[in-house]
Amino acid sequence: MTSLVLQIIVHCSIQMVRVLIINDVAVPTDGYGVTKFKNITTAGGAAPSGGSPDYVDTDFPIFRLADAYLMYAEAVLRGGAGGDAGQALTLTNSVRTRAYGGSTSGNITSGQLTLSFLLDERGRELYWECTRRTDLVRYGLLTGGGYLCHGKEIQRQALLLIATVICSRSLLRK
Repeated sequence: MTSLVLQIIVHCSIQMVRVLIINDVAVPTDGYGVTKFKNITTAGGAAPSGGSPDYVDTDFPIFRLADAYLMYAEAVLRGGAGGDAGQALTLTNSVRTRAYGGSTSGNITSGQLTLSFLLDERGRELYWECTRRTDLVRYGLLTGGGYLCHGKEIQRQALLLIATVICSRSLLRK
């Protein structure tokens, strides 16, 4: 890495420097800080964590209704039989209305509902839910220069290195 990108985060009058590239997984200020799920009960209090503060009780969602709605919209836009463009728009806007705290100010029109928009919306809605790589593969954007995502080139180089090592093993002798 030739340079580190720094971001100053100001929160409650406290300043800290956050390095956006993770150099050491043990340093909590390396990388992007994200709070997606909270370890609280339905009443809003602290979750019991089985009596230990070392573990959280937050469930990780495997299937989400928002994911299914966005899949429906994508299938319709890709020409899937039995789908309806109006319903796809309604479902997409219901995801956005929830994300905007019940406000319809973030809703889109039928002209804005495109595959490119859905890929971006999936990135926003399903952030940190382990779907991005699969989405980029499905859209044909994981490799190549048409779409830039952090780490894509490093991942491509790592896969090439693995393939090279596997192919060169036949040249090794005991």
